[in-house]
Amino acid sequence: MSTDFMQWFETLTKPEWGGDFSWLGDIWIAAYPMAILAFGIIGYLVWSNTLSIRILVPIAVNVFFSLGFGVFMVVLPSLFVVGSLMLIYALTIAWILGELVQAGCWKVILVFIPYIGWLVTGIVVVLELMRLNGI
Repeated sequence: MSTDFMQWFETLTKPEWGGDFSWLGDIWIAAYPMAILAFGIIGYLVWSNTLSIRILVPIAVNVFFSLGFGVFMVVLPSLFVVGSLMLIYALTIAWILGELVQAGCWKVILVFIPYIGWLVTGIVVVLELMRLNGI
């Protein structure tokens, strides 16, 4: 992250329970490799005609906005942008999970559990930051 983003983040009122929020990075380190693994398995299942190709749409949207998070935060550092990105992540993961449930791919859903945990944690943090900072 850029120093501008970090300076902006430091200006926010934060909940006491969050500490310095460095623990979010620890969750991220566990969650993203599992998401990449799940996306890879899904790619294989699409290639083998087990899953519909339409599942690649929410994956592409999720990956685009995940990779673009740093750029968005440099250009538009705001809790509204972070909240919007979290909403996009939640909607794309819900769409992916819906497709997986419909196809009966329960083992792939299990691989997503760390990412879902990160997502829920991130949403709680962002909502609390928004509340504390009057947004």
